[in-house]
Amino acid sequence: MDRFTRKDAEKALQDLCALLGKRVAKEWNDVGAWRLDYNPTYGGFVVEQIDDEHGSISRPLGDTRVSAREFWERVHFTWRALRAKEQNPDA
Repeated sequence: MDRFTRKDAEKALQDLCALLGKRVAKEWNDVGAWRLDYNPTYGGFVVEQIDDEHGSISRPLGDTRVSAREFWERVHFTWRALRAKEQNPDA
């Protein structure tokens, strides 16, 4: 891919949630689900977990915001690493 967009980052979040057995949030108060927060002023995307029905959040993967491209690359690196481990569990 040459250009990465918000849609690419959102698809990567869906892939990551499927890989880790998480849910993508459907509402702002979807407790336990993950959502992708975007703020261009602070550097891009970060994964948030909704912690309670009041919408409190935590950031289970850290606070560092990244571009759509970097988020997509990080998710797919993780996927490839886990696949490699499955193929060679003794490594």
